Amino acid sequence: MRGAINITLVLLWCFGSGLVADLDAQSLTAGVARVLINPPLNLPMAGYGARQGVSQGVLDDLQAKVLVVGGKESSIAFVTMDLIGVFPDSQQQQLRSRVRDSVGIQDIVFICSHTHSGPSLKNENPDTWQKDLAERIGAAIEEAWKSRQPAKIGVGTGQVFIGHNRLYYKRCLLYT
Repeated sequence: MRGAINITLVLLWCFGSGLVADLDAQSLTAGVARVLINPPLNLPMAGYGARQGVSQGVLDDLQAKVLVVGGKESSIAFVTMDLIGVFPDSQQQQLRSRVRDSVGIQDIVFICSHTHSGPSLKNENPDTWQKDLAERIGAAIEEAWKSRQPAKIGVGTGQVFIGHNRLYYKRCLLYT
């Protein structure tokens, strides 16, 4: 259900941004890019109140992934990040301005996985790593825009048991 809500929100955003009105079967393009966003050693980590200490290394890479979808005259970028939260508004606006000036993308949607195993972002006075992170994500958006190719949109349905209540699922299996 949550996936359907997310897809609905993305479609509403596309309609609201004017992207859908700009599309026809021949003009849809899409491009992707990815960048590693691993924190350096000794960076404060996010996650939960009892967490103590700083980054001590990398077990699994953290990534930012970008999808740029465009029509004849407008494009939108979706940026997913393996972080607990998004950049503060001031940094988001700087990124939007940079990308608008460099490749003409008017809208960027920032999405986080809300991982409790990643670094925290500062709302005030971002450190060097956070500023560099924003620069690398800006470059990834530009890379995704430059890598655009003709694309098609499709629809499908299915069922996945991720993030479900295991007790409920077991109970359903017992009674079927």
